[in-house]
Amino acid sequence: MVEELATATGTALLEDDFPSFARRFLFPHFVVTQSGDRQVNSLDELRITFDQVIDHYRLSGVDRMERYCVYGRFSDIETIECAHETRLFQQDKLVQQPFIAQSVLKLQSGEWKIYSTEYMIADSLRYLRALTQ
Repeated sequence: MVEELATATGTALLEDDFPSFARRFLFPHFVVTQSGDRQVNSLDELRITFDQVIDHYRLSGVDRMERYCVYGRFSDIETIECAHETRLFQQDKLVQQPFIAQSVLKLQSGEWKIYSTEYMIADSLRYLRALTQ
C-alpha cells in the first residue's frame, strides 16, 4: 500500500494530474517540514500546493522520479505509519539529494488515504516553501 500510494502520487505530479493526486488525501491533511508546518483543509488548498510543487519540478528540470518504501507498519487496523524515499532526476542526474517523507495513512470508506506527511528535505528551500505556503 505504501509503495502504491507513493508511486501513484509521484506519477500524478509528473503528469500534472491533479484529480489522481487529490483522491489520495484526507482533509484536513497535515504537512510538516523543518521550515514550517501547514494544515491543508480543502481541495483548493491542496491544488495550490500541487501547482507549487510542479513549478519547483519544472524549474529544477525534473523529468523522472523514483520512490521506494522505507518502512510501513500498522499502528491499528485503520492506520499505517510509513516512510518512502524520493529521488528526483533530470535524465540520469539527481537534481537534489534524495529525501525521506514519513506519512500516516488512514483507511476511509475502504480506501487508504494520506492523512499527514513529514518531509525531510535538506537542500531545497524552494521545495519546502512549495509544501508549506
